Amino acid sequence: MSDAAPQLVDDPSTPGRSVPKKKANAPFLAHRNSQAARGAAEAAQQQAGAPQRSLAARILKWSVVALLLAIAGGQFVAGDPIWGYRGKYVKKHYWFPPPQRQFTPAELALYDGTDKTRPIYLSIMGQVYDVTKGRRIYGPGGPYDFFAGRDASRAYVTGCFSKKSGHLTHDVRGLKGEELRALLDWRTFFDIHDDYFQIGKLSLPKVDTSKPPPPPCASPVGAVPA
Repeated sequence: MSDAAPQLVDDPSTPGRSVPKKKANAPFLAHRNSQAARGAAEAAQQQAGAPQRSLAARILKWSVVALLLAIAGGQFVAGDPIWGYRGKYVKKHYWFPPPQRQFTPAELALYDGTDKTRPIYLSIMGQVYDVTKGRRIYGPGGPYDFFAGRDASRAYVTGCFSKKSGHLTHDVRGLKGEELRALLDWRTFFDIHDDYFQIGKLSLPKVDTSKPPPPPCASPVGAVPA
């Protein structure tokens, strides 16, 4: 009686070829099983990652579509692709701010517009802004030239612009709540202005609290943003 035919299995090294399932072929069979297991694991990984990549791609796609529709709608409805928004997020200097530096009062005074080779800086609440593009306003002879080269925070809301008044100072003691809010509005004005931008900060000298704050002036003049 002849022996039973040996069981055949696929040869992992040669596609389409079969080998007997016997002890001598055990390494080949183990290799085949290992490859099959690895292939199954990789396939499962790919299947698990595919939905996540697909979801991320869809979110990105529809975000871009929504942005383009908003831009087109703004241009069509308001004549402006950004719907008239002029806040800090559309300012070049918000995304690419110039190098910031710390000023002393003496250093800031050099940028009052007297030297035409220098830019014009002013400070409000200790923040220094470049207002060079407003030279006709803040430069010598301009309507607000007294703001240049110093921190005159108090005068922005009191309207006392003469040097004798003592209001061309950063001392804001005694200001009312509404005046302080108006001062914050002024700082925001410089923050979001198309042509002005922050260039640094001012080391404000300590206020002499042994002296009273400047008294109200006789003829205050309301400052107008410019």
